[in-house]
Amino acid sequence: MLNEGRYLHSVVRASSTKVDISILENERWTALHLASAYGVQEIVEALIGAGADVSCSHLESPTPPAMAAVNNHVPVIRLLRDHGADMDSGEFPPIWQAVMKGRQDAVEALLDLNAYSGSGAAELNEALRIASARGNQSLIEVLLDRRASLSSQDGNGRTALHYALSGMHIAVADVLVDRGANPLIEDNIGSTPLDLVVVHGMAAADFIHRHMGELTASISRRPSLLEAMGKQSSQAAPAIRKMISGTWTGFFEHLSWIKGTQQSFSISIPESDPNDTRQATFSSQLEHDEIGDFHFHGFVDQIGVVWFVKLYKRHGWLYRGQLNTDRRHMRGTWGSNRKLWFGTFELNLDA
Repeated sequence: MLNEGRYLHSVVRASSTKVDISILENERWTALHLASAYGVQEIVEALIGAGADVSCSHLESPTPPAMAAVNNHVPVIRLLRDHGADMDSGEFPPIWQAVMKGRQDAVEALLDLNAYSGSGAAELNEALRIASARGNQSLIEVLLDRRASLSSQDGNGRTALHYALSGMHIAVADVLVDRGANPLIEDNIGSTPLDLVVVHGMAAADFIHRHMGELTASISRRPSLLEAMGKQSSQAAPAIRKMISGTWTGFFEHLSWIKGTQQSFSISIPESDPNDTRQATFSSQLEHDEIGDFHFHGFVDQIGVVWFVKLYKRHGWLYRGQLNTDRRHMRGTWGSNRKLWFGTFELNLDA
């Protein structure tokens, strides 16, 4: 641990014109890094007065402003900024450091000192993604009030909502959706935020149920293993939904991993509810199969394809099934999203 003696040594060095105050510590920190990290304003002032580099952006270590931000030392942040420190420099800018540690005072101070407009907007948007990944609702509200973008995507194509749901921060995800986040934006491998929450299984059931409308809207036809089977008839989705009520049993298998090994698989689709305005949907929370207890939610799309998510205690999957002409046999693919399929399944409706 650092101690006050080292700071005293920094002051002595800073007061002497014969000592280089830019000398590096083992962690590649200068005396100003140390003083900023501990928030000792008087020593920071002395070092600046002796000519210390307030940004140190040429070093591989975090900058002095970043060190002050990560430890929530607002007066030191302001002091460094008043003396020309770059609030955006470094591989991991001060605002990202502060958000990572949940330092709201520091985040608000940095926002006051830097409008984060133009090129700086990218840093503000990344800060929102970090806060979402950490599940920090209060910081998310602050960043959104400063015009962070909900639709901004990082290098992986992911938005703040992707990160909130990937980390199972459901309350945060609800806030983002309420503020206008789009649950249908795809990342670079085709996963929407809804796809990412499915893999968490039962813990995500309530969120998926609340947003079944968006999940339904997100489904679109694309090339898959089912293409060769041809198109379904134009029979209305609610009518098909009614016909598929009952217990379906069969198997699933993987496309690659343990390829050729068939494992038992079943679902029970309840009778359709004539009072349900979403007449093509179905849902159940009282299911059990060879793997364990599960919930599932699904629907029939406009061309008669059956989609459902199966949510076990710790994991879940998306299924896409196509019915044969008598609606008693279903064959399809399963995976983590509408473009990334891991295997196939076949089910038959019990008599």
